[in-house]
Amino acid sequence: MSVNIADDGSICGWASVYGVRDSHADVVERGAYTDTLKDWARKGKLPCMMLMHNMGPLTSDMLPIGRWTKMVDDPYGLWCEGQLSLGNSTARDIYALIKDKCLDGLSIGFSPVKFQMMPRNSDIKRKLISVKLHEVSVVTSPSNPESLITRVKSHDDEGARLKRALAELAAAVRS
Repeated sequence: MSVNIADDGSICGWASVYGVRDSHADVVERGAYTDTLKDWARKGKLPCMMLMHNMGPLTSDMLPIGRWTKMVDDPYGLWCEGQLSLGNSTARDIYALIKDKCLDGLSIGFSPVKFQMMPRNSDIKRKLISVKLHEVSVVTSPSNPESLITRVKSHDDEGARLKRALAELAAAVRS
């Protein structure tokens, strides 16, 4: 599938869901992102949107694929809204994969600030109480199984088509 450059590349979803055991046996506690989001707000920006936590072998794999425009620490988890940089060929490829539902995960790159170690016989290794957020990546297999892209937006979305139709109708009524 080719991606039309008119597509706007917006994505959103849960980068982290509270109370869910991830593949590293961590559980993020409610409010774990409050302080780090305040720190980012003081800097006047948000963490980078990366691909697969910069794990590729190429220098280009270390570059962001877009930018997060909104992050909210709500009672359910860390909600993110962002924009893929469609002027970048990698971001266009990623966008095509997201639209085709081949790629739908989100994952946080972080350092623990405050955590509670759990007993050895627990299926949870640690509870993350506060974290320092470094980046949020689009990934194939999120560590937290509920951390998913929930919506991908393009100019061909039903909402955009409806807005265009209403604009055309308004223009026709005016003439």
